[in-house]
Amino acid sequence: MSQWLGGLLNRAAAAGGLDGRSRQQESEVSADTLLDRIANDQLSVDDKQHAISQLTSLGKHMYQAVGSRIPLITKLMQANSNNIELLRESIELLTSIILCNPVNDNIIQIHNTELFINDKSNFAVIFNVLNLTSDHYVRYSVCTFLKTLLTNRFESVQESILACPMSVTSIMGLLKDSREVIRNEALLVLTDLTKSNQEIQKIIAFDGGFEILQDIIRIEGQSEGGIVVNDCITILNNLLKGNVLNQNFFREMGCIPKLAPLLQVQNTDMWILSDNKFSIIMSTLDLILSLVERNNLSTPANQQQISHCSMMNLIIRLGLGKMSSQFIRSKALYTLGEIINMNPENIAEFSAVSIKSELNGQSQSALLKLTLVLLHSKDLIEKQSAAHVFKCYLTGNEEAQMALASTITPPAPGDDDLSIGQHLVRALFSWEMSTTQSSTPSPASPTANTASLLANMRIDINGFWYSSMVIIYTLRDSTHAKEQMLKAVVEIPKSTATAGSGEQQPLTLFQKLMAALLATKKQQDIDPLIKIALLKILSIWLDKSPRVVTEFFKNGSHLSFIVESILQPITSTAANSLQVHIQGLFTAVLAQLMLNLDENNIADRNNLSSIINHRIGLNSFKEKMDTLRKTDQFTHAEQGEEPFQTALDKISIQLFDFDYTIFFKDICDKVRLLGTNMNKPRPGTRPSSAQSVTSPNTASSPPSSSPAVPHISKEQQQHLENENALLKKKIEEMELQHQQQQQQQKLSTPGNQSPLPPVVSIPTPTAPAVVAQPEPVTVTPVQQQQPTTEINNQNQENTQLINELQMLIEEKDKENRILSEAMSKLEDLILEKDDKLEELSNQIWLLNQQLQQEKQQNEQLQLAQSSQNNNSMASNDSNVDIFELMRLRQENVDYDAKLKSFEKQVNDQHHLIQTLKADNQQLILSKEEIVKKSSSSPPVPTSPSNVNNLVLAKVESELAELKIKYSSLQKDQDEIMDWATKLEVENSTLKAQLGK
Repeated sequence: MSQWLGGLLNRAAAAGGLDGRSRQQESEVSADTLLDRIANDQLSVDDKQHAISQLTSLGKHMYQAVGSRIPLITKLMQANSNNIELLRESIELLTSIILCNPVNDNIIQIHNTELFINDKSNFAVIFNVLNLTSDHYVRYSVCTFLKTLLTNRFESVQESILACPMSVTSIMGLLKDSREVIRNEALLVLTDLTKSNQEIQKIIAFDGGFEILQDIIRIEGQSEGGIVVNDCITILNNLLKGNVLNQNFFREMGCIPKLAPLLQVQNTDMWILSDNKFSIIMSTLDLILSLVERNNLSTPANQQQISHCSMMNLIIRLGLGKMSSQFIRSKALYTLGEIINMNPENIAEFSAVSIKSELNGQSQSALLKLTLVLLHSKDLIEKQSAAHVFKCYLTGNEEAQMALASTITPPAPGDDDLSIGQHLVRALFSWEMSTTQSSTPSPASPTANTASLLANMRIDINGFWYSSMVIIYTLRDSTHAKEQMLKAVVEIPKSTATAGSGEQQPLTLFQKLMAALLATKKQQDIDPLIKIALLKILSIWLDKSPRVVTEFFKNGSHLSFIVESILQPITSTAANSLQVHIQGLFTAVLAQLMLNLDENNIADRNNLSSIINHRIGLNSFKEKMDTLRKTDQFTHAEQGEEPFQTALDKISIQLFDFDYTIFFKDICDKVRLLGTNMNKPRPGTRPSSAQSVTSPNTASSPPSSSPAVPHISKEQQQHLENENALLKKKIEEMELQHQQQQQQQKLSTPGNQSPLPPVVSIPTPTAPAVVAQPEPVTVTPVQQQQPTTEINNQNQENTQLINELQMLIEEKDKENRILSEAMSKLEDLILEKDDKLEELSNQIWLLNQQLQQEKQQNEQLQLAQSSQNNNSMASNDSNVDIFELMRLRQENVDYDAKLKSFEKQVNDQHHLIQTLKADNQQLILSKEEIVKKSSSSPPVPTSPSNVNNLVLAKVESELAELKIKYSSLQKDQDEIMDWATKLEVENSTLKAQLGK
């Protein structure tokens, strides 16, 4: 019956002039018809199942139609949960309408995914089917469907599954399925489901997820397993990463020791490692890194248990053993660093580990082996990981810092067994030895020595760089280690005495460092990284260590070299591309000298102050440090420490690490404070002449380096100037009074034996002979000493008062200069702001004009698009723009005419139906009368009633198709109006943002 009706409808459609429709429209009509059959309750389950099979065979042409009626499919599945074939075909149909193709745009599939997710009851149906059915194909199809959903809309599917009761438990039940295909598909679903959702992670963990996954790993053969083991480790990593509660539960359940077999490798695996075993070891190391991640409350306990189950020894064997893979060695060393980071017990255990040497077969400490890897490895990624281990070993561990500093001793002649410190010092100055040998070739056979000279000139810059980093880690935040390394001797002179000069002193590490830094001045083609590394060491060494600063000033050439390097102009050549970093570090060294100088060393302090203010300039001094802070290398290091990565093209020497950026920024902050207090006199002392001379120049410093100046009006400024004028007058009066007092003091001084003062003070016109007599000037000592003492005390008080007044006047003058400069800069800023405001107002006016034009265009487009038709627009998202609307307008020019013609056809068909119904009623009445009259006569095979019924069926089918088309047109029209409304809202939002 259904086939006969379908053929009849097709013939009626052909008779109605619909043969010009496209194949896609025919498919859509067929899909709607099949969906109507599924919705028909009078049809049997077999017919509905057959309709679903036909829908699946239609391919992509039915995606949109089926997606709009997904609840119809899920209700059918819920009503027939015992029909395995129906469930399987229904799930495959749902999977096909959401499965994305990487080549296409997949808009319809994503839209169908969102339609399925929006109805929460759909997930209840899927998981109900999963719980009630154990069929292989149904469970496999459900896993494929869930995996496709997660691929399309990850977070939304997670939220929907979390909202569905017992859904996660149902998925976990698939892991216990004895069929490996189902279990493996469930692992793929859990891999996506457990990402970044801690609620789902907790449910899986407390539902026995850890035990189930580790049982699967054990069954599959631990490290000898394949991709299934790797998937289980990935899920464990998702469950533990950043989830403290799960990590505590994982540790308390005793699951950490079960990870050790995953890191066990045979001796044959050291040279030839399969791809599966490589992936398993790398994933296991990732899992351990998640357990010991920083800033995590459970990390110390996890570190302890990792050490107690001997897993740390396995990692040391992977990192420092004979493993052929550089990635496993490097990642194992990086993981080792995180295991011992800030954990004294693990650090002590690592220090006691010994490894058999590959050269002589003797045992050597793991630290010494790590040093050899750091200096002599050919892989940069391995050097970085070894440096990371040293950083974690030395940071915050002053005992280890001092122990490493104690190994810096002069090597014995002919002794190849060097200590850690001796290896580091040799690598730190290896460039100096190479350049020295290359600069003095043998005059006898220059050709024969060419190869050796070229070999000597090749400097292992990577080994030098990472040796300097270990020296920095040894010095950082340890005053005792700095002082111990200050005394460390690295070279002993071969002859203890010379003919003309006395005994030669041993060369300390600090002296050799400064000599190497001075030697870089003579070598123009030296690698800039050498200067940067040496300056970083020096800046760290000088920090909070006055003894090191005192040692620095023992050689006068040190300071002059620092100042000359700062004043050296920067060129734009490629060779000097790192000159900005070098000058910034030289400036930081000079700032450290000023900040950490002994307070009693006033001469050096005044000298440094004069250099910074006069020779360099305070503005230039700060600018060089700020320029370094703005470089890409520095800003990149400010973001924090990078995680371990295996991309070799992204691995390079990093000029700065995160800790050094914090250290450098702290210096910059102190320099800003230094700029405000550099010229202030110390309490109780009179300002020196150098300070009085430099006071006018300090007015040229920028407002950022001066103290914060409040807004002061012109009346207040004039009042301050009047006070200064009065103070100056008082000072002049006091100076005049002071001069008069000094003259009186000279007249009354006992040591003055000249006879002229008595003549001037006591003139006697009548007795000139008295001039030669000494009686007028002879006084007793007691009578002369008392007024002289009073005058001296008064003079001292006046001198002190004059000094205080001069200091007050200087401060007032400085404040006046700062205020005037601030006033002028404020006026400049006001003018600049006014210009910017005027420019912005012009831009806003232009943007308003453009928005008005766009608004008019949008209104025109809204009117034009209200009568357009495009079936593909039903699946587009809300990101439709003006250009898409213009394209639709161009493609559907005759849309309005077609719509009117369809409406006219509908009206004509309505009239025809009414006429035919009236005729049919009359024919039925006449038929009934004839039947009554001749009930025994046989029926006429071609009665008018049958003919009219056929015509009526034909017309009704045409009407149904027209109704479907008309409803789809109305739907498209409503969607276009919605998109136009959204576009208008976006334009208004853009206009508001531009107005702001």
